[in-house]
Order: sequence, then C-alpha cells, then structure tokens
Amino acid sequence: MYNHVGGRGEIIELLRDRVMASVLVRTAAQAQSWSDTVSAAARSSRDAYCAHPRLIPLLTGQTVGSRMAVATYETLARAFRAAGLTDVATLDAITIRDAFVLGSALDLAAPQEVWSAEATDDPDLLGALAHAKDSDRADRAFDSGLAVLIAGWRATVDEAS
Repeated sequence: MYNHVGGRGEIIELLRDRVMASVLVRTAAQAQSWSDTVSAAARSSRDAYCAHPRLIPLLTGQTVGSRMAVATYETLARAFRAAGLTDVATLDAITIRDAFVLGSALDLAAPQEVWSAEATDDPDLLGALAHAKDSDRADRAFDSGLAVLIAGWRATVDEAS
C-alpha cells in the first residue's frame, strides 16, 4: 500500500476525500441561499460521517488537506460571507458547524439507550428521558440545533448591520 501513498496521513486524507465527495455534490444541488447552503452541507456532512463514525477521531486528529473537504469549506466560507459575517465570524461559524455536525454524527451512531433513567431520580431529567427512545430523537435534536445555529448567525449579521 505504501508504494501508492506517502503514509498514514495521506491514507486519512484519501478517506476524508471519499467521505466528503458526496457532501459537496449534495450541497451544490440544494444551495439557493446562504442558509440553504449551510443546512445542506450540515445535513450531508452528518450523513457522511454517520456512515463512518470510526473515522471521526482519525479525521479530527489531522490537519484538513483533502481537495473535497477544502472545497466544502470554501463553499461554507462563501455562504457565511454572503450572509454578511466577518472573516473571524466566518471561521468561528465553520468551527461551530463542524463541532455540531461531528457530535450529531456520533449521536446517530450511539446506542438506542443513550442515558439510563435508572441512574437518576430527578423528575426534570426523568421527564425528558421519557422521550429518549423516540425513533426520531437524534434527527429532531439535529434539526432543532441547526435551526438555532442559523438563527444565531442571522442575528449576528442583523446586529452588525
């Protein structure tokens, strides 16, 4: 294998390229506004990472260099700049989006029972945990979180205007 690639780092970047190829295509197909672009990239990234959750620690432990990943980040940067975010706010938004997407992908790969209701007697937590096994819990949380993030980025732009 090492006759064809330069080492472990290059293998990881080839895997990242492969995972991110579908993200870029799906994002471009769905993009109309900056928020559509960000939403499409978040959804397709989560799906791609969820299909390969064991890659996440490898990918996050290395500097991003794959062409497909960089192209996705370029698309995100253009979307956030089109929304009116500054360079610093754009970098922050990309970082926040990555953390949210990666965490959401791991959540989709988590066991059906994420929290044990037997470990608490707190009525507030028990009330919430009554819905923990809902089949749409992870998707519902992802949709809600993404809506909050986009609303926050919109508010950031509105405050700066």
